[in-house]
Amino acid sequence: MKNYLYKSFPKDRRPQGLQYKLNKWAKADCDDDVVCCGNGLHGSLKILDGMAYTEPGYVGLVEVKGDHDKESNKQAWHHMKPLKWKKWKKEDTAAYGVFMLKTVLANALGNLKKGSPGEIAIKAAASALKAVNRNNTERSRDKCIVANRAFNKRNWDCMGNGNTGLARKLMASFLNNLGYIQEGGNPQLANIISCWQNYRYADVATYDKANDWIVEHFGIVIPKDKQANEPY
Repeated sequence: MKNYLYKSFPKDRRPQGLQYKLNKWAKADCDDDVVCCGNGLHGSLKILDGMAYTEPGYVGLVEVKGDHDKESNKQAWHHMKPLKWKKWKKEDTAAYGVFMLKTVLANALGNLKKGSPGEIAIKAAASALKAVNRNNTERSRDKCIVANRAFNKRNWDCMGNGNTGLARKLMASFLNNLGYIQEGGNPQLANIISCWQNYRYADVATYDKANDWIVEHFGIVIPKDKQANEPY
């Protein structure tokens, strides 16, 4: 039976200095048993888990075989073959941010009523991000900064409880990186990914929605019967 995982690759596709090639088997440089975080070639059942260890230049689908070790959010294998990888572009970051703002955060905050300050803030921020994605100009970047300030001034207590603090942190992580957009660059992912690791335990369903959006957006969905997911 073939086993598949997701893997986040750096921009040069050389994690730990090992060059990967599509449809070519790579072998871990180890003689001992494979151990997670010690040796072996690493992948995850959820691409977001992999992104926590390697900020994506590419996101990919890999086949694995041989000796292996497993933990809850990562696996290490002796052999790995990339089957498909897609470059993560700044447009993907913007699209991911819009999805997160409009859907994931709205679900997490709960109790958002039409026309409420929270809903207005989320829609304004998402609209501003879309504008930058379409046309990265001084005017569109300024609108993003205004949206960020408006969002941070809202009364969060009126937006529900439970995940409110974590949701606010997620939003701030994305919007507070807009200074980088002002330089004409790509919205930074590092802080967003860091926050998502907290979400993994606070709200599994919401975390899974974000993960599913990424694999569907890039067309790298693993069939259920192909996941390397036998019991640990």
